[in-house]
Amino acid sequence: MTTTTLRMHQQFSTAVLRNASKLAALTIRNAPGMARKYARHLATLVLLYTMYLRRKSVPGMVLYIALWSIPQRVFARLTGTCAAPKELDTFTAAIINGLSWVTEGTTIEHLFEVKRSLAFHSYLDGMKARFMGAKFSKVAKTVEWPVEGVWIAEQWNHIPWVSDTLPHDTYTGDMDDLVVFFFIHGGAYCFSTSEYASSHHYELMKSFNARESKSGRNKRLVVFSLEYPLAPEHKFPAQVHVAADAYKWLVSKVGAKNIIIGGDSAGGHCTISLMNYIAATPELNALSVQPLGNIYFSPWVHAPTSWDTNAKHDIISMLGLRFTDKLVFGHLPNKTNGILEIPAEDFNVAAKGTLVIYGGSEILSDGIERFAALLKTRKVDVPGLEVCRFDGMPHCFNLVLFERVFPGAHVKGIEALNATVGFIQKLC
Repeated sequence: MTTTTLRMHQQFSTAVLRNASKLAALTIRNAPGMARKYARHLATLVLLYTMYLRRKSVPGMVLYIALWSIPQRVFARLTGTCAAPKELDTFTAAIINGLSWVTEGTTIEHLFEVKRSLAFHSYLDGMKARFMGAKFSKVAKTVEWPVEGVWIAEQWNHIPWVSDTLPHDTYTGDMDDLVVFFFIHGGAYCFSTSEYASSHHYELMKSFNARESKSGRNKRLVVFSLEYPLAPEHKFPAQVHVAADAYKWLVSKVGAKNIIIGGDSAGGHCTISLMNYIAATPELNALSVQPLGNIYFSPWVHAPTSWDTNAKHDIISMLGLRFTDKLVFGHLPNKTNGILEIPAEDFNVAAKGTLVIYGGSEILSDGIERFAALLKTRKVDVPGLEVCRFDGMPHCFNLVLFERVFPGAHVKGIEALNATVGFIQKLC
């Protein structure tokens, strides 16, 4: 090796050592800052992962909507790539996306997480209705009548049945002038409580009672919301049997003369099942008072088997719906929600009217339309059948997204409420 080549190797080695020393010194000097920087990134990843794991909880849902759903929807609107229905504002579309994400669980653990969250939501809705002025009177089970639920009224003296321990008067008017909306709440038979949708019920009663007063009539509307045993602890059709007991109690003990039975989602399914159960049970079919009307809000009448254009714009997810369908109906012979398999002539319909309200963007819309078509194909016409579709609206929009903070859905919710009030007035 020549002297020149040896000198070049020595210079190169010296430069490498010198730069390595500088890099080591720089690393040691900046180590705390680098550690803090990567610690922040690590903490962010941990937060996002925790949020994903806890997405079924209220805090997880709030974080998801605030950190992902709203920014993503705003960006999509600004860039013209948003596929959400034009009837929905950006905030409402983001909330719907967040709620759908929450319902994607397919395990029992996730189901109970959602159950706690929706029970809390029902509690908040009940508190809001009380703040608005609604009157609540709990009904507890007794040895004679195993009925549990809550009366919701505009005034104390509109309630026909209260506990002896409550310090207010019951309804003293003519029972012919009292209209009882027997409401069965939704929630896939697994979620929510009898105070769900209380604020909607209060607005419904206020509107109906105001119209009646203006017209010079004395009819008054009151809601009895049923508390029924939830799945998976209680297998379907246990809920239908509890509803049947409550219907018999309303007629035989309370003395109600005008009863409208209705519900949303699974509550709609339970209403259909109850009506058929009444027709098939001599004791119930022989009662002096039969249902005046039925009201179905987004009834759960089938189990969708494929994704469609509405899957990304509804508050319930296809995965969650499939899971609860198997959980609730898996022990039955047909293993699924079988309402649409019932022959049209076998549906027991109310004496004066049937109202169906649903959103055009919900994943159950095709099944609801098939249900309405079944009713229309009966040899004997369904008295007073009204079917109202609200384009762009998700599942149970008139109950879940009724608040003013959801501008697009709120406007449609008011329209649905007015349609419901008008329907009830026609029955009376």
